[in-house]
Amino acid sequence: MAAMREGAGEAGRGIGQALRGALVGLGAVVLATGALALGPTSGALAGPPPTSWTLVPSGNAPAATTQSGITADSCATSTFCIAVGDTYDNVAHVEAPMIQRFDGTAWTIMASPPTGTPDAFLSSVSCVGPSFCLAVGATGPGGGPSSPLAERWDGSAWQIVTP
Repeated sequence: MAAMREGAGEAGRGIGQALRGALVGLGAVVLATGALALGPTSGALAGPPPTSWTLVPSGNAPAATTQSGITADSCATSTFCIAVGDTYDNVAHVEAPMIQRFDGTAWTIMASPPTGTPDAFLSSVSCVGPSFCLAVGATGPGGGPSSPLAERWDGSAWQIVTP
């Protein structure tokens, strides 16, 4: 089973952190009404404190044998949010990055470029606008040493960033 990974250096997530663990299994993400950021996966709200919470179905993993989890999100606007994490195929035992986009109404799964290894995940993301996001995580052979992974969104596709 793929382990949930937390973004480094983000302390004090409070109730959002606690709720995320409970809601990830439901295939939903909670949206804070009146705020630009998402709960429960966000570290802080970008805007006024929420007045209510709404359950919004996430773009679920494609197969019944696949698990998925969100580890971080970033919202550039109320109609452009990116959530990242991983999917894990329980049959093939392969972990892959997962990227979802929120358009203000619904979540959809976005294509992530192939990493070339059986295990990869994204643990953090930052978006400055609808045409630029950077997501980071790690990749590596199953059980072996890992290497940093960075993916960039240019407004039309995600690409792996090489050093």
